[in-house]
Amino acid sequence: MTDMQPFPSQNDTEQYGATTPGRYHGPDDAPEYDGEPPLSQPFYGASLSAAVRRFVTRAFRFKGRSSRSEFWWVQLVLFLIYAAVSAVAISAGVDPDDVTNPVGLASAVFNLIILVPSLSLTWRRLHDAGFAGPWWFIVFTVIGAFVIFIMTILPSRPEKMKEKWDDRENLSPAV
Repeated sequence: MTDMQPFPSQNDTEQYGATTPGRYHGPDDAPEYDGEPPLSQPFYGASLSAAVRRFVTRAFRFKGRSSRSEFWWVQLVLFLIYAAVSAVAISAGVDPDDVTNPVGLASAVFNLIILVPSLSLTWRRLHDAGFAGPWWFIVFTVIGAFVIFIMTILPSRPEKMKEKWDDRENLSPAV
């Protein structure tokens, strides 16, 4: 009697709610890949180099999801770039935010270049945490940046993900 299943006609996957075949929703049910998962899927446990490569490759993709490791490795790299530029500017005795000097101009150009890719990465990270991308616009409020920070550190929330957020057009494997 103890080894009887509560629903003998169902296997464990059916009994506890199967996910859509061919998709996975969070780090716990991610399939094993030889190398990286397809670009259409988040890369849970991404290395620094993989995260930066996927950031560049998916720079203009607002659909799909990005894992915490993909997001935070890129944030670290961007912070280090900003810190290096600021250190060079300060050591040269110039204001890094003043676009009338070469360092400030280079910094402004860099900011413009990474504006959309950074926005799309945050948008995908919000999707992975279970929030719609347009939540990003809350940054324009008094506490918005703090709220977005909290949202980006949250773990994946499979129960909150929407199929319309999936990146169906980008199903090729990462190279």
